[in-house]
Amino acid sequence: MTSEPRDDGPLCRVRAWLGEYLILDYAGASDDAEKFADTVRAQHRRLIVTIEPVANPANKR
Repeated sequence: MTSEPRDDGPLCRVRAWLGEYLILDYAGASDDAEKFADTVRAQHRRLIVTIEPVANPANKR
């Protein structure tokens, strides 16, 4: 069984910081990244959570 590659749109990187220390780094589709960031914020209110766009290497032509 093979699956077709999914195009979930632009990629985003979610990072969670405890002060100056990076403790979480996640990259995924923008919708998934938004949900993930919301979950991290809800469960760990003291962390600073950032979301940044990531260049998609498949679209660089």
